[in-house]
Amino acid sequence: MNWRRIALITVFDLRCSVFKLKGLIFLLPFFLFWYLLLREFYDGIATRIQSSEVLMLLSAKFDMDLIARLLVDHPPSLSAFFIFGLYSTPFFAVLAANDSFASDLGNGYFRFLTARCQRIEIFLGRYLSTITLLAAALSVVAVAAGLISIFIEGYAFSHVLLYAIQITSVLILYTAPHLAYMTIISSMFNSAIAALFLGMLAYISIVFSIFILNILFSETNSFAYLLPSSVKASLIGDDGFAFAVAITSLPAYTLIFAWLGWGIFRKRNF
Repeated sequence: MNWRRIALITVFDLRCSVFKLKGLIFLLPFFLFWYLLLREFYDGIATRIQSSEVLMLLSAKFDMDLIARLLVDHPPSLSAFFIFGLYSTPFFAVLAANDSFASDLGNGYFRFLTARCQRIEIFLGRYLSTITLLAAALSVVAVAAGLISIFIEGYAFSHVLLYAIQITSVLILYTAPHLAYMTIISSMFNSAIAALFLGMLAYISIVFSIFILNILFSETNSFAYLLPSSVKASLIGDDGFAFAVAITSLPAYTLIFAWLGWGIFRKRNF
């Protein structure tokens, strides 16, 4: 395995993703979604969120200390970016990674590429390209939310910078296993459209199955841990130990899903 070839594959695929349909399918909905949200924060919705009436309504679902920490102690625009980012990650991960392999498996491009590099280099290069693209997109939104926090909400630059780095890093780590999950789906199909549709359908089906299994076996909630979304509450919460466990579990989810995806990809007939 040659890391120089992996870097070349990563850079080449990243360039193609930014300027071609493969990447625009992800980038256009992603930035439209965040533009609409950030425009509301720019118009002052973050201040209204901090009102006592709204905080009281939120307390019916979330712990009041957690609400105060996220929306009062920290810039509310960045906290909203963090929460919405966690909940929207599965959808945008499917959009970003559905064509990691599918189209090139169908058109025979990998047959040409394997004459110059190993399959594992292709697999890692494509995965690194996708996570770099999504990390860059998240960073752009974090900068925009941070600027709103500084110039509209009046928070100190140092506070905004540290908090933005913290939550963006968590979001990127949380994105990693979802992208690894998509390596499984994208390796199975020769069509990006099929991978996109089945990626969404499979994820929804797993979530629904977990819900049913937790009802049938109400004594345990262990089925929830089939997906990385099970640690989402710990990433938002203020329990330091639970947060540490959640953060360390994300690389484990990533390795497991990536290993399954690699198992399918290496057996595909190019």
